[in-house]
Amino acid sequence: MFMIKSRLCHILATFLFVKELFTVGDVVGKEINHNTERLEDISAILKDNTKKLNVNSDKINRNFKMLEHILKFLKDSKPEKRLLEVAKGKRTYQSSIWNPLYPSKLAVDGRLDTIQHTNKEQLPFWVVDLGKIYDIERIEVYNRPNCCGKRLRDLDILIGPYHNAMKLCAHYAGPSHTGDHLVFQCGGVLPGRYVKLMMRTTEYLHAKDGHINLKSILKANDENISENTSHLREVAYGKKSYQSSTFVDNGTPYSSNLAVDGNMDTFMHTHSDNYPHWEVDLGKNYQIKRVEIYTRRNCCGKRTHDLDISVGPSQNKMSLCYHYAGPAKTGAHLIFDCQRTINGRYVNLTIKGKEMFNIAEVKVYAIV
Repeated sequence: MFMIKSRLCHILATFLFVKELFTVGDVVGKEINHNTERLEDISAILKDNTKKLNVNSDKINRNFKMLEHILKFLKDSKPEKRLLEVAKGKRTYQSSIWNPLYPSKLAVDGRLDTIQHTNKEQLPFWVVDLGKIYDIERIEVYNRPNCCGKRLRDLDILIGPYHNAMKLCAHYAGPSHTGDHLVFQCGGVLPGRYVKLMMRTTEYLHAKDGHINLKSILKANDENISENTSHLREVAYGKKSYQSSTFVDNGTPYSSNLAVDGNMDTFMHTHSDNYPHWEVDLGKNYQIKRVEIYTRRNCCGKRTHDLDISVGPSQNKMSLCYHYAGPAKTGAHLIFDCQRTINGRYVNLTIKGKEMFNIAEVKVYAIV
């Protein structure tokens, strides 16, 4: 009997143990199922995050490409040149005076209707003393408008801190033409107080005006001149012109031709137009390299801003020469070199916005 009871107890204990095992197994199974569900949720979240990462990666790649384009544009863009004319009114002298009416100082009086004039002599020269040393970049010479342009030839332009320490900025073989505007880049920056123009021949030396330009001192060592432009001719003077509208004051119209009349005291003027513009017809195609703009001397320079300068062989086939953000200053002389030489007959200036457009003079230079 005892044996039977003992076996029953053993069987009961085994049953209870097996039941306990099944209970633990259920708990473990439920936990596994729960964890499996959590893993599936985590997997779904990871997939969603992967998609978001892919989208963000595409945006990053697009932004990176856009940044590359911006950096390339900035690298390729030419910095705006800031030049200051430093010869006006400075002390001058020349090798001889043909007539007391034509002394050396008339070449730096700021007027284009006066001239200096030497005798006909061997190696005639003209010198300006700037008063102190500047970093010289460019020399501009305006030839007489009415006579004898061909006399200007075999010209050396020399710059130096002393009379006995001069370096060659440029040599012009010539001959020039009557009324030419000659622009000489030194091919770099030359420090100098004295600028000397000397002809290597026997001839008269006479010029309307000489402009000597230097770089902004802060930029003198940061920019290099990539081009040596030895001969540019002004081709817009007196040519046919147009503008979007004409402002009239007390019966006086400020018409488009006043920007190409050679007089810095007159100016063209539009109404307050949307996209006001001014245009000159050069009469034929030229290889246009540079456009220069003189703002009014007494007012409103800041109106010249957001300016597109376009050149083309016809009015419906224009290429951008330069965009000037501005604003300009009153009495400014703005010099714009096209990114490349453009073949064109028409030169158009357009302000991109609503503004009154008024400027004193426009000069267009072609390579000849």
